Amino acid sequence: MHNRWITFLMHNGGRGLTMRELRRAYRVESCADPNYVDNKRRCRNQSTAPSKAKAKRAVVKVKPVPVKAVKAPAKPKAHKAPAAQKAHKAPAAQKAPAVQKAHKAPAAQKAQAPEISIERRGHRLIIECDEGNVYDALNASATLSFARAHPFINGDFKVTGRKINMSIKGHTVASGASALPWAQIMCETVSPVIKASPCRVGSTNKVFFKKANDLGDLIAQISRGGVSRGDVTSLFEHLHRILGANYYNDNRDVHVLHFKT
Repeated sequence: MHNRWITFLMHNGGRGLTMRELRRAYRVESCADPNYVDNKRRCRNQSTAPSKAKAKRAVVKVKPVPVKAVKAPAKPKAHKAPAAQKAHKAPAAQKAPAVQKAHKAPAAQKAQAPEISIERRGHRLIIECDEGNVYDALNASATLSFARAHPFINGDFKVTGRKINMSIKGHTVASGASALPWAQIMCETVSPVIKASPCRVGSTNKVFFKKANDLGDLIAQISRGGVSRGDVTSLFEHLHRILGANYYNDNRDVHVLHFKT
């Protein structure tokens, strides 16, 4: 470039051009020079003579191949979980076969009292039983019937071990005994309803029972509930303890049930 500048000055130096004009001229020539490289872009606003027409490159129009938008693979439809199969209804619970009503055990047979033997022989009634079951023996229908069939009864009693034998005699006439208030019985008080020897009157051992007039009345009071099981049990225990294994009932003298030896 420097050499060109010098050459230009030598050819045109005598024309009286100022430095600015020289520069302009140079710039024009320079901008027109096809080999000028305008690094500083000085010639951008000046029209420059086109250099040799450059052969136009054949522009090959390439038809854009329409690219079909590839549809994203359709999301596989979530397989609907097969409708929850209706829970198979458990087969209706088979009704347990009706529980067979337990066969009612035959009504518990009333505990039979230990053996009681009652035998009627004309105007005599023979009873044999355990000492603890005298109440049941005297409350038996056979005993009650015998007592009602006679105006007056008395008897003999014998104890053997735990067994007691009663031989009761029936009389067709009343005893004719006289009344005796309980307070006038001058014997030892054993309980509120029993008095026993020793006594101030008489020489024999005696046991008196307040709740009955005689043996027939005792049986009648038991059937009506006037004399309890406890009363009868207590009476015969004291009879055995005080009078021993053999005693009797007479009741022809006073109208209070009593036993003697």
